[in-house]
Amino acid sequence: MPTGDDCNDANAQVWGTPGEARSLLFTATQRFSWIPPASLGGLAVVYDALRTANPADFVAAAACVESNDGSNTIAADASLPATGTAFFYLVRAEDSCGQGSLGTSSSGVARTGRTCP
Repeated sequence: MPTGDDCNDANAQVWGTPGEARSLLFTATQRFSWIPPASLGGLAVVYDALRTANPADFVAAAACVESNDGSNTIAADASLPATGTAFFYLVRAEDSCGQGSLGTSSSGVARTGRTCP
């Protein structure tokens, strides 16, 4: 087990903030999956899936499709975008140490996203 940067020495199940969820892939029209972060940060990782119609705004314009939804790496969205529009998605891993990254934009700026309940 890692030492030094452990966020809670009393809990052997978690030792750091998870990294970025990777490779979001649609498996059906309203279902997608992803690969867990390369650095999980612990054994109790859960995920938030965020949706927006505005790819520049995952804060005010976003909805939480899933919130703290266990360790599975799949999500389903019952909503469909209006004809001629699209939805955009990001997935965030988290554990008791904190929330992982939502990644970066093409210009290298860290993405921000709303907090899910």
